[in-house]
Amino acid sequence: VTSDVIASSYANEKMGSVTNYAEKWNNRINDTIRESMMNNFHNVNYNRQFENSSGVPSEEKISSLKNINDLRTEMMKEASLNLTESLKEDVSRRIFYLNMPTGGGKTNTSMKLALDILENTDVDRVIYAMPFINIIEQNYDVIKDNFGLNEDEGEIRKIYFASETIFSEASDDDKSEIILKDSFFDYPVICTTFVSLFNALIKNKKRYKYSLSSLANSVVILDEIQSLPLRNWTSLYYLINEMAKNYNIYFIIMSATLPDFDNLKLSKDVKFDYNSVHLIENPMKYFSHPAFDRTQVNGNVVEMEIDTDDNSDVLDFLEEALTENFENDYNHGLIVLNTIKVSKWIYNCLNELKCEYGFEIDLLNSTIIPSEKRKIIYKINNMDEDSRYILISTQSVEAGVDVSFDFVVRDFATLDSIEQIQGRCNRSRELNKRFEDETKKGKVYLTYLKRKNRYDHEFIYEKAELETKIKETRSIIAENPNYNYKNVLNYYEKVSQHINHIQDKKEENFVFMDRNNIDSWNQLKYSDLLDSHYGVHIIQNKGFQCSFFVETKINIFVDNNSSQKLVIDSMEPEELDEIYKNNEKKFVFTSNELNYLKRYESKYGVRIIKNNTIDGSELIKCYFEEIEKFKEDFGAKKILQKEFSSILYKFIFQVTGDEREFEDLIGTNGFTKVGFFYIIPEEKIGKGENKIYSVETGFNFDFMKLQEENENFI
Repeated sequence: VTSDVIASSYANEKMGSVTNYAEKWNNRINDTIRESMMNNFHNVNYNRQFENSSGVPSEEKISSLKNINDLRTEMMKEASLNLTESLKEDVSRRIFYLNMPTGGGKTNTSMKLALDILENTDVDRVIYAMPFINIIEQNYDVIKDNFGLNEDEGEIRKIYFASETIFSEASDDDKSEIILKDSFFDYPVICTTFVSLFNALIKNKKRYKYSLSSLANSVVILDEIQSLPLRNWTSLYYLINEMAKNYNIYFIIMSATLPDFDNLKLSKDVKFDYNSVHLIENPMKYFSHPAFDRTQVNGNVVEMEIDTDDNSDVLDFLEEALTENFENDYNHGLIVLNTIKVSKWIYNCLNELKCEYGFEIDLLNSTIIPSEKRKIIYKINNMDEDSRYILISTQSVEAGVDVSFDFVVRDFATLDSIEQIQGRCNRSRELNKRFEDETKKGKVYLTYLKRKNRYDHEFIYEKAELETKIKETRSIIAENPNYNYKNVLNYYEKVSQHINHIQDKKEENFVFMDRNNIDSWNQLKYSDLLDSHYGVHIIQNKGFQCSFFVETKINIFVDNNSSQKLVIDSMEPEELDEIYKNNEKKFVFTSNELNYLKRYESKYGVRIIKNNTIDGSELIKCYFEEIEKFKEDFGAKKILQKEFSSILYKFIFQVTGDEREFEDLIGTNGFTKVGFFYIIPEEKIGKGENKIYSVETGFNFDFMKLQEENENFI
């Protein structure tokens, strides 16, 4: 497949040396890049002391440490030494588990482990695979900078559907080659999604196979592995191990909540027999360290019914939590709900209290466009500690969003999800520094919210998760809301046992089970793997998915102060590049994206950049006109789509719900469809009953109406 596609891409050129073409491909980590990565990594301030230490630290030494950075160094040292020893003893052991507390420096440690593998084996590519785009965005710059890699020279690349691909004055052939390189994973270091990685293995369309051979001879780092769909844990773990063995891939599987994959079974009578290595021998000594003891669950789980007529219980609970925390100068709060519907309802409830309590409030769920999310995260991270603030969110804030709050409220979820949210509370021990008191802890509240006699978490979890993860979480929380690391280990052991039990019963009754997917792989029965009900799917969606483009104006800057000082509209490219370089975190759009739009404006005499905003209505109009021009030219169309993708992404959101409800919405309002998304026109955006969408609060559906008409909209 690789040879065929690459050869075809040069079909129109005069034949030269095949070697010249081959040299453009299979870009991997050579000796020069590897040495540079190592030198740059060890020149980072918090990595310099690593070289001055030796030996696995004792538990006595760990308990004596006070500084969290010293703890991070010791964890990295222990993981690195254990990995290096394992490689010396048996280079065929290729599955490594890295179990570290939230805030323990997982990404930095994984980089050191990748360097260890590069130094001690013949692999020559590093692939970071992450479940969510926001985790990539958070970690990419750290990986690039700490390894000292240059994106412009093709040493590192983000690869996902909306990754930035802005071409300058390159020819169409050069542009096509760059797009192909993304498809082939043809870079020394890559950051991508679980979907992009596993599609090469579970889908049979030709375009998904382009990257397959590129996975060989690599270090693959799987971050937040528990995000993989529970129903497919058995088959995916099998696949990971078989790929490690047959493709010479070294996997680093890491998380603060690491599943017990080794206890899964291939059949009723056969357990997995893989030789995996746990790089932290006794994680308990770190998880139980006072530096990571940052939160306290406040009392028992509170059960409340969301009722159309009387919501006094919910309001009383919220007011009590606000009063208790604000009076004690716990000023920043996070409330995490399970569904869009309830997040909007709680937001509206608290909006009525903000004047009384004097707090600012934001809503963050999957109907909020990415540009608005970035502004919210920036605001939180730059907020005065004395100002009162509440963020209402769904699970989108759990992983990959580097924020911290003084107190959090979490509607009931799986233990790994609760653990992720606890990791967003007093994350860097801000409370201890502010109050100069080592005993201060962030406060955590757990609730059971019900509507129409169903717990709200039942709308988002599949049957398998309800029967395993939710069941075990209920048991642990009922026994001890302030569970410890041993409880987490026991949780995953029980979850694995439940999975095995479910699969065993299916095997006994000749019912299709996830283990059958293993047979499908080995027989290349891709149609079975792709079966919508029984196959393997990295993203589990309940319901119909629909994407919308919001035809609004987006500020170029995340704060108003920058927009008053800088005028992007008339700025020259060189000046813009320099300003962006020094103020990157304040920009919603990159300098590459802005300069691309400026070139487009100049070429076609249009205005997309207006008063430090990007005009969505003008942007989508220009995009639509360009797509029409290249309707018959697939190559040119693909280049255009790639160039616009990262810019359009900032205006797009995706929701899951009932297909008929979306058809009614789209049909009633006459939405235009461009590519895979529908356009919400400018006149339908704002606040009020006649508006469809609000930039601040997402869909403007009335909660009670939605509850009655569409129970599946989550």
